[in-house]
Amino acid sequence: MELQKRICRAPIQKDGWTLCFRATAGLGSPVYDTWTHVGYHDDYKYTRTSMPCGCTATSGSCDRHYRSFLVDVWPSRNLEKVKVALYENGVEKAFMEFRGLDSNYLNWFSADRLLNSSWTDISGSALPYFSIFGIDEPGRVTRRFYVSKGHYGCPSDFGWISIKDKGHVCTWETASHLPTFFYSKAQTGITWETQGSLVGRADVLAVWLKLRSDVDMNKPCLP
Repeated sequence: MELQKRICRAPIQKDGWTLCFRATAGLGSPVYDTWTHVGYHDDYKYTRTSMPCGCTATSGSCDRHYRSFLVDVWPSRNLEKVKVALYENGVEKAFMEFRGLDSNYLNWFSADRLLNSSWTDISGSALPYFSIFGIDEPGRVTRRFYVSKGHYGCPSDFGWISIKDKGHVCTWETASHLPTFFYSKAQTGITWETQGSLVGRADVLAVWLKLRSDVDMNKPCLP
C-alpha cells in the first residue's frame, strides 16, 4: 500500500503511524550515519522536490535513506510509541514497538522500553546487546539496530536483528551489497551461523512514530 504523500514538511502517515525514517538495503551508505546526521531532512521543502516517490513507501525504489525532521525534534512528550519494522517487497516481516514517552532519538530502542514484537521470546530476555549503536569494530564489522543474546564468536551469535553497515567477520553476514538488513524469519531469535534457512534479508527498514491521539501533525506547532 502506498503511503500518503504530502508536500513540504507535512507528515507521511499510514494507519495512525507517522514515518520518520526509511532505510534502503544495498545503497552503499551506512544507515547509522544517516540516522545520526543532525540537520539533514528529506522532508525539507527543497530536498523533497528531488526525492523519488518510492522513498515514502515501504516498497518501491529509493536512492537514499529517508530521514524526517522528526528525528531531530523527537516529540517525546507527545510520543506514545515508536515502531521499527522490516519489509520485503512492501510486506512487513518483523517489528518491535517501544514506549516513546520521555525517550530521545537514540535511547528509545532498548529492552526496557519494549512493548510488543513479532518475536515471541524477545521480551524479558537478558540481552547484552540491544541498541541502535550496536557494535562497531573498526576494520572488522559494524552492526547497527543490533539485538543479540550472544556475541561470543560466529558459531554462538544468537539474535533477532542486525543491520550490517560495514565489513563482516562471520559467514552468516556475508553480503555483496551494503547495508544489509538481517533478521530472524522465525517467531524467535536464531543462531545465525547454524540456522541459515531462517536468516531473512529485508529490503527496507522503517521507523514509525505514534503520537498522542490529540496531536495534529498538520498544525504548525505541537502542544
